[in-house]
Amino acid sequence: MYTSRISLFVCGILLASWAEGAMAQEPAPLPGCESKQKSGGENEQTRFFAGPLPAVKQALAGALASFEFKVDKDKADLIEAHRPHHVGVMVGSGGEKMVLHLKETEQDGKQGIQVTGETVKTMVGRMGQKSWTNALLDQTSCNLAKTVAGAL
Repeated sequence: MYTSRISLFVCGILLASWAEGAMAQEPAPLPGCESKQKSGGENEQTRFFAGPLPAVKQALAGALASFEFKVDKDKADLIEAHRPHHVGVMVGSGGEKMVLHLKETEQDGKQGIQVTGETVKTMVGRMGQKSWTNALLDQTSCNLAKTVAGAL
């Protein structure tokens, strides 16, 4: 009886720990790249980046690499990438797919690129997966700002 209570206690702690990890907030961008801008839902968001397509794509590629995404497809108007699976104690993380649609447009008199990003979660390890869209777009904005500052 004593052993079964200990087992229940340990299972309760593990379950609480697992639930806390599974419900964790979305990941943050790297330090210094935080933004309050958020447009869209939890998984899909749209942002405008002032600048030419090559510069925006370079900033996106850097952001994807920062968060361990591997690019699977890179076309003029579409980038698809995935995060490798990581094995956790109870639930694996990783495996998310990022889909980025790029469209040349104008906003407030500035030419730039509208990026619509969506995190697609997979069935395997779904509870340990996170929505990376906001953090990725924040990091892209930061990377683009550093590129422009470096060019001056």
